[in-house]
Amino acid sequence: MAKISDEQLAAARQTAKEIYGAIQNIQTLLACGNMEHAREMLEANVREMEEKIRQLLYEVHHNKITKSEQSQGKGKPKRIRWETYVGCDKPRIRGNTLEDVEEQLIRFYKLDQESTRNQKTVNPNSLKGTYPAWIHERKENKNLSPQTWSRDAHTYAELLENDPFAERDLNSITRKEAQEWLNKKAQENHMDRKKANRFKSLVNALEKYAFANDKIKDKTLSLLTIQPEYLVRKREVQKEEAIYLQKEIPIFIDAAWENYQKLGSRNDGYLASIFNQSFGLRVAELVTLQWTDLFKDVNKLHICRHEIEIKEINEDNKPCRAGYRTVDGLKKGVPDRWL
Repeated sequence: MAKISDEQLAAARQTAKEIYGAIQNIQTLLACGNMEHAREMLEANVREMEEKIRQLLYEVHHNKITKSEQSQGKGKPKRIRWETYVGCDKPRIRGNTLEDVEEQLIRFYKLDQESTRNQKTVNPNSLKGTYPAWIHERKENKNLSPQTWSRDAHTYAELLENDPFAERDLNSITRKEAQEWLNKKAQENHMDRKKANRFKSLVNALEKYAFANDKIKDKTLSLLTIQPEYLVRKREVQKEEAIYLQKEIPIFIDAAWENYQKLGSRNDGYLASIFNQSFGLRVAELVTLQWTDLFKDVNKLHICRHEIEIKEINEDNKPCRAGYRTVDGLKKGVPDRWL
């Protein structure tokens, strides 16, 4: 893949200086109240800046950007797509417009430029020194999309690029120092489990890459985990319990009794609801009650059986509900009750 040369960087810096000078001229015009002239100058400078950036891009990117048309069905206009490759052949960058592809390429080569600069100034056996070669291979990987390595690059820029610990030689880091750094990093950046996993995956990948290329003797960071107490826990939403106030219970019982009288045995749920207002049984116990469980002479109710679910294996070899059956005794470890 082509690298941005020192001459090209110098040209980019010169362009930046020209843009700064143009902005100063525009500010002068605005101060004088010449809004129309300032607007025209601004538009002209933006166009010139975009053209210079585009010229620099095509000096670096040598693969063709092709246009294709895809059918969307009879009677519908064809869909136009633009695409190109970076590296030898992969990954492929796509867009709906030529400008969209060019913007993605500019971001791509900017990342590559940043990596090249960092590689010259840091210890090659550090996380920071390992990153340029690692990210370069990620970009060249045929099985990775630009979105994947862009996410890695974003995580690196956010959490490792400006961290002094990332510049330390991996061979000199002790297990204790590594654990303290991981925990502190998670705490300072208010990481939840998802962000911590992404950060740790990047650190592990960089260390394993350094180990595979004989830069370090042993792996330390890869063997450690961020301790849970240093992570931000997402606040669990507590479910509100549906309860009846004391004054609402008589209203509920009257309404349930009225509905039961209308429907009779076609819906015993109303009668069961009224009954359970006094006893508070589990549903599996309530539905198995029999008249023989009621002892009128001592005014007691015997709770001694419950209902369980029957499961079978269906055609897809998955468990499914096949009905219910009554079993004597309550659930395991619970003795019979008298109410």
